[in-house]
Amino acid sequence: MTMLCSHCQAEKTTKTDRLPPGWKRFRDMTWCEACWGKSYILRAVTIPVVGPLDGEWADLRTTLKACWASATTVANWAVTEMARNDTPRVTGAERLAKAPKLYLYPGARQAAPECNPQSVTAVLHAVEKRYRAKRLATLWQRSESFPLYRYPVPYPVHNQGWSAVHGPHEEPCISVRLGDRRWSLRLRGGAEFRRQLKVWRQIKDGEALQGELALIGQIVTDSDHRNGIVQRDAGGGPRKTTRIMAKMVAWVPRHGPQAMEGILHVKTSHPAFIVYHVGTNGEPKHVHAEHVKRWEAQHRRRLQNMADDLKHEKRWPAETRRNMLAAQDRWCKKYRDRMSTFCHEVSAVITGFATRQHVATVSLDTTDRSFCERFPWHELIEKCRYKLDAVGIALEVINK
Repeated sequence: MTMLCSHCQAEKTTKTDRLPPGWKRFRDMTWCEACWGKSYILRAVTIPVVGPLDGEWADLRTTLKACWASATTVANWAVTEMARNDTPRVTGAERLAKAPKLYLYPGARQAAPECNPQSVTAVLHAVEKRYRAKRLATLWQRSESFPLYRYPVPYPVHNQGWSAVHGPHEEPCISVRLGDRRWSLRLRGGAEFRRQLKVWRQIKDGEALQGELALIGQIVTDSDHRNGIVQRDAGGGPRKTTRIMAKMVAWVPRHGPQAMEGILHVKTSHPAFIVYHVGTNGEPKHVHAEHVKRWEAQHRRRLQNMADDLKHEKRWPAETRRNMLAAQDRWCKKYRDRMSTFCHEVSAVITGFATRQHVATVSLDTTDRSFCERFPWHELIEKCRYKLDAVGIALEVINK
């Protein structure tokens, strides 16, 4: 069959009536990969779930626990199967062998028969993608271990299994099928979630192409004061409070094109975190971020102290040692969340300034990394990339 783009009239021949890779069908029109990329951009927003509209919290908690347990089982089973059937590195081998082609769906259905078939497929795709990305480091370089999935693994829902709807009082809600019934879940509103609600509204009004939904169990503090799930790790341990989050993925319309020219130069430095200016002789502006140095120093000191206290000769009781490790996990999660939020903030500052100055390109020079010993530079680059791409600004990365 011959596929025809409704916009640029591009043609592509396929063996079946399915769309070629990258092509989309939306609003009774067919889009080629180039036209679709110019008009829409993929976005994911996460918003808290306030509660169910047509059920009780106890039933929702029970259902979500079963869903997360199934997703965790499928993910770890898939990693084990792929590692068991893979080709290890042997003496005399010159290169990593090709990954074997496995059909994991039947075995995954047997491992978690209560899980929705579409959700099983989504989990398998995500696990296989991550496993293939780490094959070189695990099997050949032997610098990492195979991926491990801890409960709760986010439960994915196919784009045909959920919808954005209004509640009885026009509040934002989603209708999703979990287990053997359909649930209507009310989402958090307010000005602080206006960006997320804008995407939800575009999905509801048909302006955005709806994608996958994932229900996430986000661990929060006891003072969060939200209806969630309180549980313990397997084998005991301190209580953990989990807030239910809904992650919605959609292709949203891009902003209209603007007249842009010039380059915004952004450079990492010391003692300031970044220095940025427009053109060659523009006024330099700084982001100092002294608090990030304190976070990094405090985190390294805590980990070193905990490592000293966990030495085998200390002879801690099993329960005490388990509580200490749980506390260490909380510190690490808090540190990762802090750094992720900081990367979001800095990338938003760069994108906002570049948009107001109407520049066409942002040159990001991360050669000088002396500001912080352990900083997620790759995460900062990726956040800058997708934020600038959303407003039509190109990113050039200099990393010598």
